[in-house]
Amino acid sequence: MAYLACNPIKNQWLSLHKPSLRCIALAVGFSCSEDDIVSFKVIRAYIRLPQFEDNKLQIETFSSQTGKWKKSQLSFPFKFSLIPYTKCDVMGGIFYWRAKGDVVAAYDPGMGKNHVWLMRLPTTGLNGIVRAMGLTHDALLQCALSDPDRLEVWILKKKTSQYSLSSIIPRTEWVLIYAFNPEDFLLPVSDTKRNKLGEIFYQQPPPPGFPQRPFMSGFRPQDSRIVYLRLDVVIFSYNSETKHVEVVHYHGTSYPSCFYDLFPYVQPVWPPSLPHLPFQSCPIEFGPSVQPPAHPAGIPLVALILDLKLLATEIVRSKLPAH
Repeated sequence: MAYLACNPIKNQWLSLHKPSLRCIALAVGFSCSEDDIVSFKVIRAYIRLPQFEDNKLQIETFSSQTGKWKKSQLSFPFKFSLIPYTKCDVMGGIFYWRAKGDVVAAYDPGMGKNHVWLMRLPTTGLNGIVRAMGLTHDALLQCALSDPDRLEVWILKKKTSQYSLSSIIPRTEWVLIYAFNPEDFLLPVSDTKRNKLGEIFYQQPPPPGFPQRPFMSGFRPQDSRIVYLRLDVVIFSYNSETKHVEVVHYHGTSYPSCFYDLFPYVQPVWPPSLPHLPFQSCPIEFGPSVQPPAHPAGIPLVALILDLKLLATEIVRSKLPAH
């Protein structure tokens, strides 16, 4: 088992020290800071018994400033159980983990030893799951819930940091912003981009057992009005305000990456400076996923990319897919 950090723009890799604790189930998150110097953190949340709930959560944090892992324990106001190996969203320095029972656990490592929240997801008639989380332009948390016939986007009324640490954030704090049927993108319409989606879908339909309709993959980091959806190997964007649909160029295969979590990777309008980091070449070939983007507006959803500058991901060598 190994952890790697990557500068995807320069295609440079850094191998992290191995963590000291071992466990079967994990929920891993990554955060990058660009203040005076570029630094990052990797947090491993340990899930020893996923079938049982607990108000304690053991974590291990790697800091690029110290180059070491540090063990600690978080105490939450109520019992919960994280869902193993699910996507961890890190926004505004806060780590958001998905838990069972329509619950999200949040942790801000920059605000104190035990700066944590639990929040219930919004009340909805959908039988689906959280497909993506993001921040609006005014730093409000938003989430996308979906089932095969409907996708809904909700936002919290206040910033996460403005809620009490001692009580759970109720469902009533969420507000529905918009909803639509993802399958509408496959219907014959005048928009050539939408027709392109239908053409791709009907000429090369997903194999049996794979998602047959578009599903939510993420929000655009720089514009929360834009969401990314996926139809087998095709990724496209949808602007909820203008209703514009755009097919996004994507290098991928239908198997097994169809079920992988994807993360937004979008170039800023004005590229920031890229300070030198002591990265070395990675001995493992990961393919074109980490190559510098060719699209002028950036490429949206690339497997395993967790940040504009850096990524960290756990690689189980015995399960590393062949290329």
